[in-house]
Amino acid sequence: MMMDAEARYAASELGRADDNTIDDALRTIDMLGKQREEDANLTLRVLRDFVTSLSGLPGRKALVYVSDGIPLDETSTKAAFRRLAEASNAHQVTFYTIDARGPSQDAAMDATSSQTDTTRFVNAIANPGLTEALQ
Repeated sequence: MMMDAEARYAASELGRADDNTIDDALRTIDMLGKQREEDANLTLRVLRDFVTSLSGLPGRKALVYVSDGIPLDETSTKAAFRRLAEASNAHQVTFYTIDARGPSQDAAMDATSSQTDTTRFVNAIANPGLTEALQ
Protein backbone atom coordinates (compact mmCIF):
# COMPACT_ATOMS: atom_id res chain seq x y z
CA MET A 1 0.00 0.00 0.00
CA MET A 2 1.25 3.48 -0.81
CA MET A 3 2.06 5.83 1.99
CA ASP A 4 -0.16 8.89 2.42
CA ALA A 5 2.37 11.30 0.90
CA GLU A 6 2.89 9.07 -2.13
CA ALA A 7 -0.86 8.70 -2.64
CA ARG A 8 -1.38 12.44 -2.39
CA TYR A 9 1.42 13.09 -4.87
CA ALA A 10 0.04 10.53 -7.33
CA ALA A 11 -3.45 11.99 -7.11
CA SER A 12 -2.25 15.57 -7.44
CA GLU A 13 -0.20 14.63 -10.50
CA LEU A 14 -3.32 13.24 -12.09
CA GLY A 15 -5.16 16.44 -11.23
CA ARG A 16 -8.34 14.50 -10.52
CA ALA A 17 -8.81 14.90 -6.80
CA ASP A 18 -8.71 17.54 -4.14
CA ASP A 19 -7.38 16.94 -0.62
CA ASN A 20 -10.78 15.90 0.78
CA THR A 21 -11.29 13.32 -1.93
CA ILE A 22 -7.82 11.93 -1.33
CA ASP A 23 -8.43 11.75 2.43
CA ASP A 24 -11.74 9.96 1.82
CA ALA A 25 -10.07 7.49 -0.54
CA LEU A 26 -7.28 6.79 1.96
CA ARG A 27 -9.80 6.22 4.77
CA THR A 28 -11.76 3.84 2.54
CA ILE A 29 -8.62 1.93 1.59
CA ASP A 30 -7.62 1.65 5.24
CA MET A 31 -11.12 0.51 6.24
CA LEU A 32 -11.20 -2.13 3.49
CA GLY A 33 -7.76 -3.40 4.49
CA LYS A 34 -8.83 -3.78 8.11
CA GLN A 35 -12.04 -5.53 7.06
CA ARG A 36 -10.06 -7.92 4.87
CA GLU A 37 -7.77 -8.75 7.79
CA GLU A 38 -10.72 -9.25 10.16
CA ASP A 39 -12.45 -11.54 7.64
CA ALA A 40 -9.28 -13.61 7.20
CA ASN A 41 -8.78 -13.92 10.97
CA LEU A 42 -12.42 -14.94 11.46
CA THR A 43 -12.13 -17.59 8.73
CA LEU A 44 -8.95 -18.99 10.25
CA ARG A 45 -10.48 -19.00 13.76
CA VAL A 46 -13.60 -20.85 12.56
CA LEU A 47 -11.45 -23.40 10.71
CA ARG A 48 -9.32 -23.89 13.84
CA ASP A 49 -12.45 -24.38 15.98
CA PHE A 50 -13.77 -26.92 13.47
CA VAL A 51 -10.45 -28.79 13.44
CA THR A 52 -10.49 -28.85 17.24
CA SER A 53 -14.04 -30.23 17.22
CA LEU A 54 -12.77 -33.18 15.17
CA SER A 55 -10.31 -34.13 17.92
CA GLY A 56 -12.68 -36.74 19.37
CA LEU A 57 -12.68 -38.75 16.15
CA PRO A 58 -10.05 -41.48 15.94
CA GLY A 59 -7.37 -41.58 13.25
CA ARG A 60 -6.44 -39.13 10.55
CA LYS A 61 -9.04 -36.75 9.17
CA ALA A 62 -9.24 -34.96 5.83
CA LEU A 63 -10.83 -31.59 5.27
CA VAL A 64 -11.52 -30.26 1.76
CA TYR A 65 -11.48 -26.46 1.79
CA VAL A 66 -12.86 -24.62 -1.24
CA SER A 67 -11.96 -20.93 -1.30
CA ASP A 68 -10.55 -18.17 -3.45
CA GLY A 69 -7.76 -17.85 -0.89
CA ILE A 70 -7.06 -16.33 2.48
CA PRO A 71 -4.99 -13.16 2.43
CA LEU A 72 -1.91 -13.53 4.61
CA ASP A 73 -0.81 -9.91 4.48
CA GLU A 74 -0.86 -9.00 8.14
CA THR A 75 1.20 -10.39 11.00
CA SER A 76 -1.93 -11.26 12.98
CA THR A 77 -3.30 -13.25 10.04
CA LYS A 78 -0.04 -15.16 9.67
CA ALA A 79 -0.12 -15.95 13.39
CA ALA A 80 -3.71 -17.19 13.12
CA PHE A 81 -2.67 -19.37 10.17
CA ARG A 82 0.15 -20.86 12.26
CA ARG A 83 -2.31 -21.63 15.08
CA LEU A 84 -4.57 -23.38 12.55
CA ALA A 85 -1.61 -25.42 11.29
CA GLU A 86 -0.64 -26.37 14.85
CA ALA A 87 -4.21 -27.44 15.69
CA SER A 88 -4.42 -29.43 12.44
CA ASN A 89 -1.20 -31.24 13.25
CA ALA A 90 -2.25 -31.92 16.83
CA HIS A 91 -5.62 -33.37 15.79
CA GLN A 92 -4.34 -35.24 12.71
CA VAL A 93 -6.33 -33.19 10.20
CA THR A 94 -5.03 -32.79 6.67
CA PHE A 95 -6.31 -29.94 4.53
CA TYR A 96 -6.90 -30.30 0.81
CA THR A 97 -7.52 -26.93 -0.78
CA ILE A 98 -9.41 -26.21 -3.97
CA ASP A 99 -9.23 -22.81 -5.63
CA ALA A 100 -12.83 -21.64 -6.05
CA ARG A 101 -11.77 -19.39 -8.92
CA GLY A 102 -11.21 -22.48 -11.04
CA PRO A 103 -8.18 -23.39 -13.08
CA SER A 104 -5.87 -20.68 -14.27
CA GLN A 105 -5.81 -19.90 -17.99
CA ASP A 106 -2.14 -20.78 -18.22
CA ALA A 107 -2.52 -23.85 -16.02
CA ALA A 108 -0.78 -26.69 -17.76
CA MET A 109 -0.21 -26.21 -21.41
CA ASP A 110 0.47 -23.46 -23.86
CA ALA A 111 -1.87 -23.76 -26.84
CA THR A 112 0.99 -22.93 -29.22
CA SER A 113 3.17 -25.82 -28.07
CA SER A 114 2.69 -29.45 -27.21
CA GLN A 115 4.92 -29.30 -24.14
CA THR A 116 3.62 -28.94 -20.62
CA ASP A 117 5.17 -26.46 -18.25
CA THR A 118 5.10 -28.20 -14.87
CA THR A 119 6.04 -25.08 -12.93
CA ARG A 120 3.05 -23.17 -14.33
CA PHE A 121 0.84 -26.19 -13.70
CA VAL A 122 1.88 -26.47 -10.06
CA ASN A 123 1.43 -22.72 -9.56
CA ALA A 124 -2.03 -22.88 -11.12
CA ILE A 125 -3.30 -25.56 -8.76
CA ALA A 126 -1.68 -24.12 -5.65
CA ASN A 127 -4.00 -21.95 -3.58
CA PRO A 128 -2.26 -18.58 -3.33
CA GLY A 129 -3.93 -17.71 -0.03
CA LEU A 130 -2.82 -20.88 1.72
CA THR A 131 0.87 -20.83 0.97
CA GLU A 132 2.10 -22.83 3.92
CA ALA A 133 1.48 -26.57 4.21
CA LEU A 134 -1.00 -27.82 6.76
CA GLN A 135 0.55 -31.18 7.55
